[in-house]
This record gives sequence, structure tokens and C-alpha cells, in this order.
Amino acid sequence: QFVFATDFKPPVSVGLTEEPVMYIGTDSIGLIANAPLSPCGSLLDVCCGSGIQGIFAAKTYAKRVTCLDLNPRAIRFTLFN
Repeated sequence: QFVFATDFKPPVSVGLTEEPVMYIGTDSIGLIANAPLSPCGSLLDVCCGSGIQGIFAAKTYAKRVTCLDLNPRAIRFTLFN
């Protein structure tokens, strides 16, 4: 079981002074549920948002994960998670 911090759905996130991080929705859960669980040496999570995909990969099947995002708020959420 995983617990992740991220922003809320709009309109709650509308008042932020920074670009909000995508909330964890059914698409994020669907990607995790259908992730290829065969071991891999390294994985690149582009537009990582809260880091949910990369962190799940690191905990389950990837030896090394690199998370990238242009949004500084997303990087802070990923590091927190």
C-alpha cells in the first residue's frame, strides 16, 4: 500500500501561485495496475508530477529511477513522497 501527497483537484488548486501538480486520478492508478512488473535496470519518469509512477517502479521492479519535471512544485512533491 502506498500513500502519496499531491495537489487537490480543481477548483481547490486554482488559488495556487505555482502551477498545481496533477492530482492522482484513475489514470494514475490504471498505469500502476498495468505496469510491466518484469525487472528493469533503469526507468525514466518524464513529467513525474507527484512521482507516483517512478516511486512505484522503484519499490517494485526498477533498480534505478530518474524522475523529471519542469514544474518545481512537482519536484518538491516527488522528493517529499
